[in-house]
Amino acid sequence: MVFSNSLGGNISRGQERKIENALAREDFLRAETGQIKKPVDASGVADRYISAICGDLSPGMLREARFKLMLCYDQSNLEKFVRSLCRELGFTLESYGSEEHPGYRSWRSYQEMLPSLARGVMESGAAAGAVLDPNADHLIMIDERGQVIQDEMLTALLSLIILKGQGGTVVVPVTAPRAIEALAERYRGRVVRTKTALQDFLEKVMEPNNQPGLAGVSGISRFFLHFDALSALARVLDYMARNRATLSALAGEIPSFFMDRREVPVPWESKGRVIRSLIQDPPAGRLELLDGVKVYHRDGWALVLPDPDEPVCRVFSEGSTMEIAESLTDFYIDKISKIAGAKI
Repeated sequence: MVFSNSLGGNISRGQERKIENALAREDFLRAETGQIKKPVDASGVADRYISAICGDLSPGMLREARFKLMLCYDQSNLEKFVRSLCRELGFTLESYGSEEHPGYRSWRSYQEMLPSLARGVMESGAAAGAVLDPNADHLIMIDERGQVIQDEMLTALLSLIILKGQGGTVVVPVTAPRAIEALAERYRGRVVRTKTALQDFLEKVMEPNNQPGLAGVSGISRFFLHFDALSALARVLDYMARNRATLSALAGEIPSFFMDRREVPVPWESKGRVIRSLIQDPPAGRLELLDGVKVYHRDGWALVLPDPDEPVCRVFSEGSTMEIAESLTDFYIDKISKIAGAKI
């Protein structure tokens, strides 16, 4: 069950905990049956959703571009949305993998199809390929040359589109690569980093100081760019059509970066000790405590982030080379394991 706030985003984690604690203690007033409001059936949601996606795009330019797309998605859940969007914007759609793998697939199984999907995009001459998870929350893109664009690279691509389109402020999670700061400097923008939680991201995006103040990507549209796969796909293609650019050319503008991520088991009772130890005895001079503990080293940084739902800590690292990024991850995995295993 998900509760939304007045902005349409998830309520904060603090509010979630208060509700859960109140329910556990039964610390709330009972309502009479007649006081409970009846549910309202929201009709036409699918059509309004597609209209909202297309609202600030350029349908004429997109139809003129006549993009061919190769998409891998859950047809039982997303077919009507995908087909409707492609029809509205003039995309030629080629579905991938539905015949060989009918029915529900996990996100991991979708990712395992990336090499063959990339080959299919190149062989078919498609402008782009994409993978959408069953709820269209997550997106992976593939350019016309078969390069996979996902995770931090996708975040950098979306940031580039915002910065090139209007400058101003781009909001990214604390895990995003430093390449985004380089892009912001190039296009005279500003980077605001936020916690990784969905609620914190939406709160920052909707702040008046972070609004562009120009026609184009509004605050709620920026939210959709990062957390709605269909909307993000449409907006990337819209930028390509407006500027007559290929996806590979856009990706080529992003400075190279090298990142690594892993997780390490940490018992619930040891998470606090791990974070305190890293703060009190940091391996390097500069710390950032926006979300978890981020430690800056000479040739990179590492972020230790306790998972709120599982007994693990996640380690994100970036280095000037892949070897440095992996060595930072190894260093913190080992340090966390020693702290978590220490007896007190």
